[in-house]
Amino acid sequence: MAPQPYLPRFKKFRYMVGANYIQKRPKFAMAVMDCISIWAYVENEIGGLFGVLMGSDSLASHAVFTVLRRWTNQRQALDAAASQTLTGDDHAAYRALMVEAGALEGERNALVHGCYGISEDDEDLLFIINVEHH
Repeated sequence: MAPQPYLPRFKKFRYMVGANYIQKRPKFAMAVMDCISIWAYVENEIGGLFGVLMGSDSLASHAVFTVLRRWTNQRQALDAAASQTLTGDDHAAYRALMVEAGALEGERNALVHGCYGISEDDEDLLFIINVEHH
């Protein structure tokens, strides 16, 4: 089931949020860890894309890209390179890919930085709450 807001669907459930509650739901903990851990490979492939856009398959282009740790900085560098090298359908495909990558990064960040909770009423629930809402 896709993520859903707590209210109104889950208002009947008692819940607890806190450090280590995710450990009480090992199947969810493993799924969350899979999502988080695969992101390094996504970043590596996006770094490779930067090298392709720069016309260089070198370690230097990959090293420069990884120095730009924030997605916004990386995205600006990618966009600048793409604007100089891609046209037409290739540029449209690039833009669509970057929109999707940004959305996925947002979901990954929610998993990494969220506060987890469970309900003793239903073992098939795992709650994740943004820090600003907890």
